[in-house]
Parts: sequence; C-alpha cells; structure tokens
Amino acid sequence: QSLKDEGFLIIGLTEKANIKLSEFNEDGPLVIVVGSENKGISLITQKYCDYLLKIPLKGKTTSLNASVAASIFINHLTQLS
Repeated sequence: QSLKDEGFLIIGLTEKANIKLSEFNEDGPLVIVVGSENKGISLITQKYCDYLLKIPLKGKTTSLNASVAASIFINHLTQLS
C-alpha cells in the first residue's frame, strides 16, 4: 500500500487474470508482482494490485516460470517506449 501511496502502479502477473499483457499500455512507475511458481499470487496480494495481467499461452502449458513471466512483461514494457 505504501508504494501505491507514492504513485506506483502495482501490476500482478497471473494466468487467472482477465486482461492480456498485450492490452496493457500504462506509463509511469510500476511494481511487478510475480507469485510463487506453485501457488501464484495470493488473493490478499491480488487485492493490492491495480492491474492483474495474463500472458496468453498456446498449447497445454497453463503457466510460466516466475522469472520467465517477469522477463516477458519487462520486454513488453520496453516495446512501449
């Protein structure tokens, strides 16, 4: 909450989100929240997020390794600049 109070947007990455990564184009200071690779982001933490985003996947894979998901999101941000 203190980061939100300082003007940061809190972005959570979860396969259960309704907003696709490609639809996100906000600018400004961001905090990326990536949950544990087994359980994801807790419901309490999700409530603090301004946006919950998913990275669409094809095939049978339902989720990504946490570091891979964060890397894809950071790459997406660099493409917005």
